Amino acid sequence: LAAHVQLAAVLPENYIAFELPTGKPNWWYDILDGSDKFGVTDSHIDVNEAPGLGITFIPEEAKKYLREEDADFFDD
Repeated sequence: LAAHVQLAAVLPENYIAFELPTGKPNWWYDILDGSDKFGVTDSHIDVNEAPGLGITFIPEEAKKYLREEDADFFDD
């Protein structure tokens, strides 16, 4: 979603529509900081003014939701 919003913001005349997933798993907001800042006003998604894509992935939180066989996925 964050990448789509940024793309649509810079190509407003050429980027007509994209799907907005509204049903997210319970852990979604645990592993992403800033994903709750994409509001919708009059059927338009508000562009997040944070740097980059406007979200931060939190690997420490994501580790909690990995399957046992993937437990070392984020390890260096």
